[in-house]
Amino acid sequence: MNRVLRLVIVAGMFLGFAQAQVRLTYWQYEFATRVDAMNQLIEQFNAANPDIIVVQETFPYDGYLTQVPTAVAAGAGPDVAQLFYGWVHAWSRAGYIEPLPEEYFPADEVAAYFVPMVDAVKIDGQYYGLPTAVRSLALFYNKDIFAEVGIEAPPTTWDEFVAAAQAINVSDAFGYSRIGYGFGGQDHHLVRTVLMNQLGTSPFSADGEVLYGNGVGEQALATFTGWELNDKIGVTNFVPGNSGYR
Repeated sequence: MNRVLRLVIVAGMFLGFAQAQVRLTYWQYEFATRVDAMNQLIEQFNAANPDIIVVQETFPYDGYLTQVPTAVAAGAGPDVAQLFYGWVHAWSRAGYIEPLPEEYFPADEVAAYFVPMVDAVKIDGQYYGLPTAVRSLALFYNKDIFAEVGIEAPPTTWDEFVAAAQAINVSDAFGYSRIGYGFGGQDHHLVRTVLMNQLGTSPFSADGEVLYGNGVGEQALATFTGWELNDKIGVTNFVPGNSGYR
């Protein structure tokens, strides 16, 4: 096994080279829907390319960040790996990964075909991966609960959002028995990606300076924490589950 990954695929893709009996290992952290989707793609690829066999191996997410580079350094790493795009620059500097071969992935074609997110894994004019999934933020709401409290449509402004959540809340001396709002993911995305931009400032300057500490960043954070501390509409560390969607 090569010490350096020949191909890094962000959010999972793979390429086989036309050689007899080529076997490629694809590593993926455990996430049921993604693993199932990749198994389907691998099955299709293997059927269409009988001289190439792609085998998926999955690992717990908690140790994945250290497991892959450790295995690569020991010469036991995969041919292709699913990576979070935020790891790519560090892994490139460490020599764990190589850019996509230009002969198979011309930079101009990659830029034209894939969503702009692909630029996040472009280093010195070379791409180190291809995105197949891009995370987005969305508001999910329970239509039955909205009808119960007399709300006819989902909120379109933050003021409407707070008012709706306050109407939905049910609490007593022991805390919430039904929360009006609960963020079910990585809350920093809401602060920096949504609130900061809505308030007029990107979380990063054009030259890469982090702008969280400016006035707009502070206002965005105050808005976010204020929903729990001041408006009393729920919790910021909400864990999705059956109790959250009654």
